[in-house]
Amino acid sequence: MRFSACCENFPKPIKALIILLLLAVVGLLNILTGWELDFSLFYILPIAFATWFLGCRTGFLACIVCTAVWFWVDMSLDELMYTVKNSSKNDVRYEKYRA
Repeated sequence: MRFSACCENFPKPIKALIILLLLAVVGLLNILTGWELDFSLFYILPIAFATWFLGCRTGFLACIVCTAVWFWVDMSLDELMYTVKNSSKNDVRYEKYRA
């Protein structure tokens, strides 16, 4: 049995739960890998699933939610990277202004 034929029989709340789980897994993997891997392409999976099985409006809503999660993950990673990078930059700025 094909995956699409299997998912057609699921009720809409189960499909919505699958979409949210896909989004949670992609967001978590994006956080765990940090800046080493670009996960932007993988955010298409929940969007494609929502559009294919639940329609264009749900796909559009999935786009908005995926964008918000992607933005949140990037902002949280940016804060982590900023604190790591900031220690070396402050030393350089301190020496620059001290002289």
